[in-house]
Amino acid sequence: MKRLLIAFLVVLLAIIFVSCNNNENQVTANTGTKETTETTETTETTQAHVHSYGEWTIVKEASCEESGLKERKCSCGEKETEVVPASGHDIVDGICSNCGKAITNEGFYYILKDDSYYEVYCVKCQDSVINIPGEYNGKPVLVVKEFGYRDFIEVINIAEGVTTIGKDAFRELPNLRKINLPSTLTTIEEGAFMNSGLSEINIPDSVVSIGNQAFYQCNNLTSITIPKGVTDLGTRTFEESGLVSFVDQGSFSVIKSGTFMNCKKLKEVTLSENINIIRNMAFWDCESLETINLPDSIQLLETGAFYKCNNLKSITIPGSIQEFNSEMFWKCVFESIQITEGVTCIVFNKEYEANMPKLTTITLPSTTKSLYLETSDCPNLKDVYISVTKEQWKSIVFTLDVRDCDCQFVVHCTDGDLQPSDLLSGM
Repeated sequence: MKRLLIAFLVVLLAIIFVSCNNNENQVTANTGTKETTETTETTETTQAHVHSYGEWTIVKEASCEESGLKERKCSCGEKETEVVPASGHDIVDGICSNCGKAITNEGFYYILKDDSYYEVYCVKCQDSVINIPGEYNGKPVLVVKEFGYRDFIEVINIAEGVTTIGKDAFRELPNLRKINLPSTLTTIEEGAFMNSGLSEINIPDSVVSIGNQAFYQCNNLTSITIPKGVTDLGTRTFEESGLVSFVDQGSFSVIKSGTFMNCKKLKEVTLSENINIIRNMAFWDCESLETINLPDSIQLLETGAFYKCNNLKSITIPGSIQEFNSEMFWKCVFESIQITEGVTCIVFNKEYEANMPKLTTITLPSTTKSLYLETSDCPNLKDVYISVTKEQWKSIVFTLDVRDCDCQFVVHCTDGDLQPSDLLSGM
């Protein structure tokens, strides 16, 4: 019994010891966990993760009209995205060079004609660059009408297919600088660019007709070339424009009345061999004109065709004209005139006042049959040269009017000179 009691006490003590030891270990373990947690939190606080993104990758390509999307990633898997703006159209002659799309403007109004083609008008367009289409609703746009009287238009691109620029279509566009015309264009109608700011134009070979006053008062237009396809150039086409040089490669035969009237800056004119007639006032008061060729095809120069071209110092009259009258060059300040073989009738006559006040030298052809000369018409005339003998001179019907001015010139024949006294005695 005693032994049994002792054994029970031993077991009881052992249980108590083990229990105390476990409690201590638990306290220690709890304390260690707390310390570990505090250490981890401190480390995380001092070494927070910083995203390191890679290169951008395009997810969706941007187009001319629609935006795109790009993204980049961090090593932790985090993504960052960004919108790529639409690039917008790069328009060249009405076509986007990026996407190839034909671009037209809003605010156009179309009228169907004969159920076969459209005329286009600017009703509410507000763009500085105007792109006129060659097709609408499956039918061709052939005629451009009424885009004028708008100060915001600077550039106009007309698509292939358009054939006609209508009357006054681009009139009064003060800020218009440039227009691109299609190879299908055949007609530029009356007043098409009247009083516009146009400074640059290339007329295609397809153009056949240019209407009256088409470029009237285009003060910024300094040069123009008329292509070979043009068969008709209207009256007063370039009146009061800023032209400095004009090149005619056309097929028309008449320079009409007032074509270059009051072109104060015009200096140089090149005419084609197709010109037969230059009408009255064609070059009226072109005070800067210095050079013009009169081709052998010309048959008629009308009165006042070159009125008051003060810088035209000399001129050669082709033999194709046959009849020359100084009134063609009324109030020009020629110093010399050369009339080539073929001209038969020559008249220098007074009109209101001295017609050619600075003329000193005239060269006449041997084909001269009649010569009428008023000394008051060319009061400073000194020398007349003619390729005939003095005897042949007698066969020329020569009329000398010295009512208002003495005869002071000498006629130089191939075999000697005729002095003023000789000329007067033969009257």
